Amino acid sequence: MQIGYFWVTLTAMVALYSGIYRVALDLHRRSEEKRRKQETSLATMAQQTVSHLGTAVIGMTRSAQLDAQIMMQQQVRVVYKVSSTLASKSKSTKSRRRQRM
Repeated sequence: MQIGYFWVTLTAMVALYSGIYRVALDLHRRSEEKRRKQETSLATMAQQTVSHLGTAVIGMTRSAQLDAQIMMQQQVRVVYKVSSTLASKSKSTKSRRRQRM
């Protein structure tokens, strides 16, 4: 009889612990799957953010390039106006000198 109590108790404990182990293993697998999904989602969001930032930086660079081109065009216009004004003044000065002579 005493041997029967030992084996019955041992069998019940093994059955309970194997059930607990299966439940714990299932929870661990779910947790790992959830963590992988979160990592994948985070990686995707990070990639999209980096691509948007890269586009913004490129856009800013292009914008800065356009601003620089506009400024250079304005400077060229100013230089052209100044040079044409100086040229017209020198022509008028030459014509006045000719008239005085």
